[in-house]
Amino acid sequence: MPNLRERTDAGLEYRSFGSSTFQVGVLVVLALLTVLPLLSLLVEAFTDADRRVTFGNFVHAVSDGYNVDVILNTVWLSFLVAAFSLLFGVVFSFGLARTSMPFKKTLRAIVLVSIISPGFLTAFAYIVLMGPNSGAFNEILRAAFGLTQTSGPLNIYTSAGFVLLSVPMGIGICVLQLVPTLTNMDSSLEEASRIAGVSMASTLFRVTLRLLTPALLSGFILTFTISLSLYGIPQILGIDVVSVAIRQSILVVNDMKTASVLSIAVTLIALAAVALYRRSIAMQKRYITVGARGARSDMFPVGRWKYLIVFLVFAYGLIAFILPYATLLYVSVLRNITHGLTSENLTASHYVDLFRDDFTRASLINSVILSAVSAGGVVALGLASSYLLVRMKSRFQASVDYLSILPLGLAGTAFGIAVLLTYINPPLRVLGFVGTLTILALAYVGHFLAFGVRGIQTGLLQISPELSEAARMCGSGPIRTMKDVDLPLIKGSLVSTGLLVAVLCFPELSISVMLQSADTQVVSTALLTRWEGSGGLQGASAMAILIFGVVAIVLSVVYSLLSRSRRK
Repeated sequence: MPNLRERTDAGLEYRSFGSSTFQVGVLVVLALLTVLPLLSLLVEAFTDADRRVTFGNFVHAVSDGYNVDVILNTVWLSFLVAAFSLLFGVVFSFGLARTSMPFKKTLRAIVLVSIISPGFLTAFAYIVLMGPNSGAFNEILRAAFGLTQTSGPLNIYTSAGFVLLSVPMGIGICVLQLVPTLTNMDSSLEEASRIAGVSMASTLFRVTLRLLTPALLSGFILTFTISLSLYGIPQILGIDVVSVAIRQSILVVNDMKTASVLSIAVTLIALAAVALYRRSIAMQKRYITVGARGARSDMFPVGRWKYLIVFLVFAYGLIAFILPYATLLYVSVLRNITHGLTSENLTASHYVDLFRDDFTRASLINSVILSAVSAGGVVALGLASSYLLVRMKSRFQASVDYLSILPLGLAGTAFGIAVLLTYINPPLRVLGFVGTLTILALAYVGHFLAFGVRGIQTGLLQISPELSEAARMCGSGPIRTMKDVDLPLIKGSLVSTGLLVAVLCFPELSISVMLQSADTQVVSTALLTRWEGSGGLQGASAMAILIFGVVAIVLSVVYSLLSRSRRK
């Protein structure tokens, strides 16, 4: 009878035997969703109209001063967003993880809302509040100080407005990066610094923040790269950034070559930022604070300073959530904005009209279908990829890992262009996907695939392979083992990952504006159309509240499932 080691080795061989088709299939599907669009983008950028290799497209794009200014403006604004986000993110994370500040649950809720909430919705609200002519804040300030000017003093249609509206999302991202590191950090190093007579402020800057270097750089780089790809906020505010320029190159001058060059430019900038991050933390041993012995993470004695953090938290919540959505809700129930909040001026007709309007109803149905299909596709591919990465011995593991994360390095507009080029040119043009919901679903699945792989992979890693080995030793095949053992144990990860992807897909804008047609409008593009004049300000506000309501409900379900999973 074989010993335990022999049986284990046999199990490993069994996992690999007969699974080549599965492994190659996963790799091919991932390549079709990620590599093929990128290759199409490169071919378009490096060829002329006759499909001959050329660098002329780059020369033409760079010779246009507008394109150069747009790229520089995008990098500068993204840097500002990342810098301010990191500054406040450090303060909030420190308060959450290392102080006894009150209202910690409130801050965590605000962080989640700021990340999931679409930025273009808050942009609508701040136009109502800080529009240069009839913005509510400007009217209040002009009346309070007796100003005779008809414009200002506040103006949201500026670069400062872009930074103001983008920073709340960035703060949330930085907090998610920093809190786990601060929580797990061994405070004995800080205690030793204080025993040696170093002040609390010096300890914070010379010990704590230095040990946080990887997390600080990660939060900064991630916020920077996401800011590079923002479309909704700059489009609504009229800010010249790369994502808007890509869209204009297609719609205004029908120049796909320039759009491809700009897409590659913003992708290279993002990749350079990631390379800088990897080089900065090359000596990883310098940042190790958790070793073999147990570690403790004590609270920092900040005294009354914690109330300043609480004040900043509520200011953050006011700017990121309360003020914009209260404004949208207020506008959405008024018959006439200038008549104020009176019983005669209140109405629910704008919400009723949303469901009566065929255009809005069709866009809502399309978004629901796309969210459900995309979430299902991401979960299915995420499960297959994670199973290959965790439960199999395969030479394709590194390739699958890189391919799954690759689309996150692309701006949404750039990835949308890449997918469009893939299916608008031979040989895939014969499929007829352009202008249909299918091409949108393929783009959504490819772009958000990393969320599925990382979420499900984490769930599988928590399950000992001995359980699967025991099932197979009892005669179960790999499919039945997965169905009876693995899937029930990672059910929470599957459901929460699917719901999270659905939340991200439902209000998605940057990819949608590149791929939607007259028959495939989604809620985000329909909202832009309504805002630009076809539905009025009140109708657009009502639709914005509807979108946020759907996202908030699904987010609540996700949070509830995650909390239940942690308790189990």
